[in-house]
Amino acid sequence: MRNTPPRRQSWRTCGSVALVLLVAVGLAPAATGFGCYANYEEVGGLANWPAHVRLMRDSGMNTFALFCRDEVSLQEQIDAAVEDCMLEQSVPIFVISNVSPVVWKRLMPNWQEVVAQDTDPPPGCGPGELAGFRAVVRAAKARARHPEGWPEIVAYNYDEPGHGEAEWDGQKHVGAIAKAHQDDGMRCGTSVCHPHIKDLVPYLDVLCVNLIIGGDLKGCKKAIQDCGKTFWIYEIHTRRFTPEALRLHVGLYTWQIQPESRLTWSWKDLLGEQADMAHPQTNARLQAYAQGRADFEALTEMEWRLKRLRDCFDWEGFPMEQFTGPEPREPNKWVPVPAWFELVPK
Repeated sequence: MRNTPPRRQSWRTCGSVALVLLVAVGLAPAATGFGCYANYEEVGGLANWPAHVRLMRDSGMNTFALFCRDEVSLQEQIDAAVEDCMLEQSVPIFVISNVSPVVWKRLMPNWQEVVAQDTDPPPGCGPGELAGFRAVVRAAKARARHPEGWPEIVAYNYDEPGHGEAEWDGQKHVGAIAKAHQDDGMRCGTSVCHPHIKDLVPYLDVLCVNLIIGGDLKGCKKAIQDCGKTFWIYEIHTRRFTPEALRLHVGLYTWQIQPESRLTWSWKDLLGEQADMAHPQTNARLQAYAQGRADFEALTEMEWRLKRLRDCFDWEGFPMEQFTGPEPREPNKWVPVPAWFELVPK
């Protein structure tokens, strides 16, 4: 068992007194999630997972979307990320189930009863499957080493419902899956792509919009947020980008769009060829990702520092009494606070 993880030092507080002050007074924005869909089985299993978590962290990532086979694989993946100070606890995570009925039966003493009552599961779901997933999550949390550091887990719905087919009309099935989780106190979301984004807003809690196949991305964000739902973004194309384009997309593009979380498909694709999955190494893509994340934080810091200064500006604070009274014998020695001159680009 590992030691209790050290206190996390976020990207927002590293080397930035200004943003520390913003956080202290409650004016800084909520943390944005940066991460990947990451399948632990593709990198050699749980034994290799901690090394990959550390490389994710060092590449600027603070979240992920996980796959699990049982409660142990889910618990170990999240605990490892907590222990290596990789996760931003305020950013929820998708969990995608690859769990078999054998596990559900083991975890649920009333499994036969659950199956008997689930007479009309949504297409693609077996009887009791949705309840079985929630049982896995509960069991994983119960065995967690650091439950206080776990982020919220969001149940994953159909992946890209409709898959871009205009004639698809399975929204009610998406809604049935979401409602089953919501009725048990768990939020539900998934990746969504054009043309089935706005018509899925009533059913899902978290909508992770495809950046390339978004179809009115700006309008989709508004539709999602106007309904009080959570707006995330994802993309599958950075694996084809040059490092320069990847840095721009992760940094400036994410800053402009302002999602609550940004996910990439996938960790394995960003890793590329690795000589030893037990000791993964950085590469040009991951270095560009880290630079993009740093760009995002620099832009965010600049934006919110200016907002703080404007919000706290004293419109009547100029010391007029020093200039409107009798002419002093000595020249007035008042000078502005030096911080104001820092606003001007050098």
